Amino acid sequence: MPDEPPVNAEGAAFFRSDEEGRPRELNNRHDWKGNADYFQWKVAPLTDGPKPEVIASPHREVRRFMRKVYQAMERTNPKPVRAVPKPIGKKPKAMPAPPPDAPVPCPRCFGQGLPWCDLCTGDGFVSPREARGFLEQHD
Repeated sequence: MPDEPPVNAEGAAFFRSDEEGRPRELNNRHDWKGNADYFQWKVAPLTDGPKPEVIASPHREVRRFMRKVYQAMERTNPKPVRAVPKPIGKKPKAMPAPPPDAPVPCPRCFGQGLPWCDLCTGDGFVSPREARGFLEQHD
């Protein structure tokens, strides 16, 4: 059939096979090229690796069979599949700055709230003004 349109297809295939009771996954990249004179099929790994293996045949039966496989693939997938974009995560919001008069950890007991601490009286927190005064005296 010299008036057959050429077949050019490339993509990835994910197969699961069962070899002697052992499941195995076959994940490959495929590149088909065919016209009225020959049919060529390149099989390569998904990642960079060995050179692709090329299987080619000039036989009419092979070309017809592969054309039927290609047409069956077209029929079973009428809509083109588009890649789904990856979700973009939301950036974490910056925490608001604490108010200037918010309590700060006690510089004498390091915020542990020890009962003997005379600066925070065991609470563990003091006002910023008290903390500044204590640090200025003990620098």
